[in-house]
Amino acid sequence: MSERLPLPAELLRGRRPAPAKLDGHANATAHRLLDLADRGNYLEAAEEAAELLRDSASDPRLITLFLMGSFVERGVVALPELLAGVGGLLDGRAGASARDTKRLESAVEWLLRAVADRVAFHTKRRDETWQRWLETVSSEQIELLGERCEQLLSRSPPGETMLHKLSRWSRDKLAPAAKRAQPIVVEPQEAEVEPTPALAEDPRASEADWDSPEPEAALTGDSPCEADPDADGFDTDGFDADDFDADDFDADDFDADGFDADGFGSPEFNAHGFNSHGFGADGGFDPSGSNPHGFAPDARGLGPEAFDASRFGPPQHPSAPPDPRDPFDSPALTQLRHKLQGFEALVTRGEFSKAAVIASDIQAAIEDFDPLVYLPRLFARYLRLLSRELETISAHWEAEESTASRVLEQLYRADLEGFIDD
Repeated sequence: MSERLPLPAELLRGRRPAPAKLDGHANATAHRLLDLADRGNYLEAAEEAAELLRDSASDPRLITLFLMGSFVERGVVALPELLAGVGGLLDGRAGASARDTKRLESAVEWLLRAVADRVAFHTKRRDETWQRWLETVSSEQIELLGERCEQLLSRSPPGETMLHKLSRWSRDKLAPAAKRAQPIVVEPQEAEVEPTPALAEDPRASEADWDSPEPEAALTGDSPCEADPDADGFDTDGFDADDFDADDFDADDFDADGFDADGFGSPEFNAHGFNSHGFGADGGFDPSGSNPHGFAPDARGLGPEAFDASRFGPPQHPSAPPDPRDPFDSPALTQLRHKLQGFEALVTRGEFSKAAVIASDIQAAIEDFDPLVYLPRLFARYLRLLSRELETISAHWEAEESTASRVLEQLYRADLEGFIDD
């Protein structure tokens, strides 16, 4: 299968790190491509970024978009080159202004977080992409990946936490799994040894729900990593059911529920409430706006694929309390999440009369959506501050519009970070 992107070594060879010369058009282009990536179109965004880089563009956001696309296209074998590209970007900090340095470091942090999120997703799912990684990566590449992580960590880079996780993952998760995935070469025996009969496939395996315990003896020699990662007692090739538990991965970095489908496109991550690709208007990174769940199928299906609705069973606890690890969760949002999962499960099973009941309720919630009901904690601090200073702020609301106030609003719309910081 031909690749759509050039190798990083080809495109970035000889490029001298330099501050990006940004104008309004270049900034808008970068944001448009980041929006593409946020929707999962990593390859399309990377192709456009590569064309701009061929034309001597130097915006670090374009470089990180290209590197991310290369990872999506080629898999973990691209990570050593990706980290070499990060090292080249960090070289650009020397002599750069504070603003340019912030923009560069923001781009690097976005890239490392996006890579770590994708790695966590496929490692947890044990899907086709994960199997492809294991089949194509070599022990030398894994060792080089670890070395590159350590080299970057010695430079106190942005996204240091993500680098620590990638380093640990390559050593403790990827290496043993890749080793077990390699074909076993059996040396010829002098004495004839009666072969061990293959284990029969359990017919229940294909019928099990995503959260059902793995049937015993489900593993065969042909598929060393096919066991359900959520099955109780799963412990093969160095992976357990809590690959990315709270000790290794903070709740802010990864959804502890394993990147549930309901995390996608949820109100708190929409393009208007948050800048979901994590960059402010001037290219600065806004961690509160990053979308760690921003996966969607890309044109080649290499992204975290669309969720199979059959994996979601009906809600077991419709009135479950909000997840304390999610800073924006609420009882209303938890219940809505369960309804969405239940609707998918019912449609998959063909129970359309029940699905229609849930769909009617969900449609009503959409049409009468009240963010204060579903996301109270998101707005709580704002409302407290507004209540405390309401008299002063309302005076500005009620004041006559002036040229100064119009210019101030224009600055706010054009450059949020500059509006706040300047």
